[in-house]
Amino acid sequence: MYRGLAIKLDRDLPFSDPLVKKAIEIFNELYHIKDTAIPPLVIGGFLFKGSVYEIYIGQIFGSVEINLSDFIKEIPSLRKSQLFSSKEELEQYFDQVSDLLDFGLGFNDLKNSGNNELSELIDGGKSHLESAVRAAIESSDKEAAMHSSFLVAELLMKGGLRQKGKTDKDLRMLSHNLFIISKVFSNYCAGIDTMALGRAINYLPKGVNERYEVKNYSTEDVGRAIMSVQFIAGLAIRALTNRNSRETFKNDGKPLKILRVFP
Repeated sequence: MYRGLAIKLDRDLPFSDPLVKKAIEIFNELYHIKDTAIPPLVIGGFLFKGSVYEIYIGQIFGSVEINLSDFIKEIPSLRKSQLFSSKEELEQYFDQVSDLLDFGLGFNDLKNSGNNELSELIDGGKSHLESAVRAAIESSDKEAAMHSSFLVAELLMKGGLRQKGKTDKDLRMLSHNLFIISKVFSNYCAGIDTMALGRAINYLPKGVNERYEVKNYSTEDVGRAIMSVQFIAGLAIRALTNRNSRETFKNDGKPLKILRVFP
């Protein structure tokens, strides 16, 4: 809106300009911010002290300074203070943010690759991740959150296999068995941490048919499932692209070493 107004008037418009202020005021009365804002790069979740908090990573353009603590949203100040004063919890948080950055940035790379089948699988995984987080935070439907988490893992690993040359028929033959899918995925994608992948899958439902069973999932179950598929998301994208956020972070000009601590 601001840029369009400047172009029409053929002059620069500082935000202090009364015309700009009035235009923004009218715009805000006509539209909800969610209807006009640029969608996030990716939305994820983080389990801390028995609650799941949203990790919201906005779009990133060019080279920018990133404060990793800004990504966690709607967390009470005391909880945030506890998080950032605990070395173990903070390492886990940085670990998850790194996975989500790799997933979000690599997702855009793959969306522009021209491979429609791959894009559909990766896009489906991203949508189900956001659904799982929303279900965990905004509703009591933990079964829905767990089912969405299961689908994230399935779609993203199958997306990786699709990129490696597997056909739709090959993928259908794998059915919905995450253990089989992960084994094939590890064989086709070099450098996969198979032990960590196995631990992540252990936090997820054992099969798609569990959606028809009543399960008494706890918030901790859901949180660990979401964090597990975020690890899988980062793992899959790193196997398909050159993305690796851990190699780019710096603190006061020095490389910031972010450890793999979950799962």
